[in-house]
Amino acid sequence: MSKNKFYELQGLAIPLALGSLAANSMGFIDATMAGNVSAVDLAAVSLAGSLWFSIMMLCYGVFIPLSPVISGLNKSNQRNQIAPKIHNSIYVSILNAIPIVILYLNIESILIAANVEREVASKTAEYLFYMIFAIPAYLCWGILKILCDSLSLTKIGMIVGYIGVIINVPLNYAFVNGEFGLPAMGGAGCGLATAILYWAISMIIALYIMTSKKFKDINVFKVTPPNIEGMKFAFNLGMPISIALFLDLLAFGVISILAAGYGAVSLAAHQVALNSAMLICMVPMALGNATSILVGGCVGVDDFAGAKESIKVGLVTTLLLIIVTSGLTVIFREHIGLIYSNDSTVLKTSSFLLILGALYQLFSALNHALRGALQGFGETKVIMKTSILSSWLVGLPLGYVLANTNLIVDAMGIYGLWVGLLSIPLVASSMMVLKLRHKLAGYDSQLQFES
Repeated sequence: MSKNKFYELQGLAIPLALGSLAANSMGFIDATMAGNVSAVDLAAVSLAGSLWFSIMMLCYGVFIPLSPVISGLNKSNQRNQIAPKIHNSIYVSILNAIPIVILYLNIESILIAANVEREVASKTAEYLFYMIFAIPAYLCWGILKILCDSLSLTKIGMIVGYIGVIINVPLNYAFVNGEFGLPAMGGAGCGLATAILYWAISMIIALYIMTSKKFKDINVFKVTPPNIEGMKFAFNLGMPISIALFLDLLAFGVISILAAGYGAVSLAAHQVALNSAMLICMVPMALGNATSILVGGCVGVDDFAGAKESIKVGLVTTLLLIIVTSGLTVIFREHIGLIYSNDSTVLKTSSFLLILGALYQLFSALNHALRGALQGFGETKVIMKTSILSSWLVGLPLGYVLANTNLIVDAMGIYGLWVGLLSIPLVASSMMVLKLRHKLAGYDSQLQFES
């Protein structure tokens, strides 16, 4: 395994992982502040945050597969083509945002029709109303961060992300509690604070890019008009990832809803295992994104040997790391449970679910590594197809059958749901391995023919 590739991968992945931690901590801050006001405010902020993050993936997801494309253009000295790619992706994302705005404006009546408590629905709607004004800033921040990441400048997004965390705390405190002469807005104040936050960090990163010589020749702020072919390319490349991410998040939401049907103890134990697994999986996710950047850079200069080496380094690093974290999760599962709860019944259930969570970490890490490799080659449609098949045609039905029926074994309850959850990354990874092998075999044949 190439040491240079390993160090290059780590140099990209560590800031990406830390940046993801900063982004997730903002949701934690919102929930903590709102929870200190009332249970209703906490419920509203949690629901609004879920609706914002999952649905906005249909916009932000369009940008994600641009990373390897920009990396390839950068490595092949075609930096003048980067800005048009970015602008056409933004146009597609804006079109996606229009129905989302309409949805958010009518979310209160939709939630009430879905039997959500009226006060929770009202506060959720108020939070999302303020977030509508954050959409342009959110998209600006997202695409400029991806530009920096794609040029191997991942520390910029990380630093600006933590500046955002620092800004978020006093803003939330002021708007939620009514400090400094402001009205006390409760949970809705988190929405206004977050909207202001996105405008702040988008302006900070934009100012950096405008004043840095590293971006001068890209001319990202010199707007190019919409181009049908360019938008078609952005749509075909980006929408599969957007849909895949949205469906993934929706599947997790459905599983959590099903878990709630087994009582508060099962739901609490489920959240312990799932939250800890998701926190740890931020690292392999970052490694997958870093792999896609490296592979994209190699593909851009027709260095297919380098692309294969990048994939190998990404896979080996990810699997070695996750084997360690999975083992530690199993060893310290009782201590992990105590972080979330001291209820003996919750701890008993979560102790076994954390073992399943350790397996989920392993399968999910492989999934992220393979996604990153395929994304580096621009193979985004297969990612969407595997997401649909693994989540909605295998994982959820299998989990439901095992949890609630005696068709295969005696009804397993929450444990059955987790078996279904485990099958999602396992099935997806199996399909992506086949696609990646086929892709690499094609390049091997091409290289042999050329030689």
